[in-house]
Amino acid sequence: MEGVALAYAGDCKAKRSADECACPMIYMPVCGKDGHTHSNDCTMKCSGVELAHEGECKATSSAEHVCICTMEYNPVCGTDSITYTNECALKCNGVQLEHTGPCHTPKVFDCPEPCPRTYVPVCGTDAVTYTNECEMKCRSVALAYAGECKAKRSADECACPMIYMPACGKDGQTYSNDCTMKCSGVELAHEGECKATSSAEHACICTMEYNPVCGTDSITYTNECALKCNGVQLEHTGPCYTPKVFDCPEPCPQTYVPVCGTDGVTYANECEMKCRSVALAYAGECKAKRSADECACPMIYMPVCGKDGQIYSNDCTMKCSGVELAHEGECKATSSAEHACICTMEYNPVCGTDSITYTNECALKCNGVQLEHTGPCHTPKVFDCPEPCPQTYVPVCGTDGVTYANECEMKCRGVALAYAGECKAKRSADGCVCPTVYMPVCGKDGQTYDNDCTMKCSGVQLEHTGPCHTPKEFSSPDNCPRVYEPVCGTDHVTYANECEMNLRGVVMAYAGECKAKRSTNRCVCPMIYMPVCGNDGQTYGNVCAMKCNGVELAHEGECKATSFAEHACICTMEFKPVCGTDGHTYGNECALKCKGVALAHMGECKVKRAAENVCICPYNYEPVCGKDSNTYSNTCTMKCSGAEMDYQGECKQIVPMIKETEDAPCICTFLYQPVCGQDGQTYGNMCNMECLQVKLAHQGECASATTKP
Repeated sequence: MEGVALAYAGDCKAKRSADECACPMIYMPVCGKDGHTHSNDCTMKCSGVELAHEGECKATSSAEHVCICTMEYNPVCGTDSITYTNECALKCNGVQLEHTGPCHTPKVFDCPEPCPRTYVPVCGTDAVTYTNECEMKCRSVALAYAGECKAKRSADECACPMIYMPACGKDGQTYSNDCTMKCSGVELAHEGECKATSSAEHACICTMEYNPVCGTDSITYTNECALKCNGVQLEHTGPCYTPKVFDCPEPCPQTYVPVCGTDGVTYANECEMKCRSVALAYAGECKAKRSADECACPMIYMPVCGKDGQIYSNDCTMKCSGVELAHEGECKATSSAEHACICTMEYNPVCGTDSITYTNECALKCNGVQLEHTGPCHTPKVFDCPEPCPQTYVPVCGTDGVTYANECEMKCRGVALAYAGECKAKRSADGCVCPTVYMPVCGKDGQTYDNDCTMKCSGVQLEHTGPCHTPKEFSSPDNCPRVYEPVCGTDHVTYANECEMNLRGVVMAYAGECKAKRSTNRCVCPMIYMPVCGNDGQTYGNVCAMKCNGVELAHEGECKATSFAEHACICTMEFKPVCGTDGHTYGNECALKCKGVALAHMGECKVKRAAENVCICPYNYEPVCGKDSNTYSNTCTMKCSGAEMDYQGECKQIVPMIKETEDAPCICTFLYQPVCGQDGQTYGNMCNMECLQVKLAHQGECASATTKP
């Protein structure tokens, strides 16, 4: 041992590599006493190293320390034009960040011919072991760490605390803590790390990420981890184009040895799975799919009743909703309408006695229907539709993931009820359920998508984050979230949110309302009626409409006025028709109240028409103004009301004073606070006077002069 310092007495204890521990994929660097930078405290402890200090090691050169990073794939491009798997790998190579996302033009390394024939193995960020650094760089790959590549280990599917308190399971594997062990359905052997003979004795634990790859066995795997866990080589990224046809025995053995396929479905045995050209995820029943709300619940129907009086498909979905258990089994309700069901999105179709296909048995029971048979109905039921359905908006979500205006519209299409209210997630044609958040990305097809999920569900690759710069044709604001998060566009217009702005092909100037004077810009507000009372005593259609008038909030709801005529009405353009006692249809309840008319019923006024001329109009909003001065959602609804068209577009609002200036239209309220102008005329209020560019003489009416509105 000459020239070597003593570490400790006894045999050396074997170091554990980072891939043998289930560590979180986060970059919170720590410096170990071995002088190496580790991606976090867990990976350091897994290497059997003690903490020197938090943060990266202070090394005199990048060669003096080795970085240990997670295998998380969150690509970044360095100033050397090389794509690194994540920011940790980039920093470990001593490279500055050029931009997030992969490099568009890979750097071509100037290779000597040939590279030296020395074996000094290095692991690239592509997880491939190269004989030396020269061989790696010749392939434009960045360095992950020195030495041969260690096996990848992906993150656990359970939401467990990111702490390292190792536990050894009865399967002989070391888990980062008791939670990750239990999430894998394993019992505790003893606390502390396992005394394992080799790393090959542990199973693969992969995430549920869907990033399909095709194996050399012509089977599509959900991601590269699942492929490697099956011991298969990569053929190409993306799904296989020609699925492998497995030579099935006829029939498969009638044994129940459950396996979970990469499609998230539990099969009775491996033969049944392979006969459907599905790859093996792991042995045993599928544990859980990750739902849209981030809870990983099993797709089984074991109903429980929550303390909120609702039926949940199982205990997990109830807890994910933050509800406590009332009792097991379905809630005892007097009618099915008295409780809502919360079911999983599992597609395991069943046919009800009403001849409607339900996505699963839970959805069928939630509709109070008996089971006819498993599998979809062969002859869809034709619902006896009234002609037409009522024009009311009481949204319901169908089992097809589509939001319908009301239950009648849904049943007329032979669709069953999933739950009341709008659908919480958009279901695309290929079965994707994406969150309804607006984090725009630009696809390589030049289209802006609401978020990364909707883009991938359309089979499109990412061009860049943020909306596409080429303005796309304006479609409909119905797809935008109904939230007020104002942004100012380069056209000096305040939009209710970024989505409303992007749909009009406008680029954002800055977040927040436009700072220019209110008289020189206009606002684009969502078309919803959620009345608020401003501190000017006026009722506004929503917060956006109020703020666009430079008014602060007094309280939510309509203003308490002694008479409706005492304050001006500023309504949204939302089309939610109501019928007044005067027999006229109004665009919404606000417009009706502004006319001082009482409500007869919701929906458009019934016009007596011959039975053969019943109107069924589309829901598109292409407003027209009728000769009765009412705005109709489209030509069809106008004609159905027996009105004739005056002109295209919404009817011009009648206000005391509307005078167009070179900058913008001047819109004043009905409030009567008379002022006397220097022209000797009395004006209804200060706004009316200023709109005519007249200066104030004094407050109140003029001594003897005509009054202008």
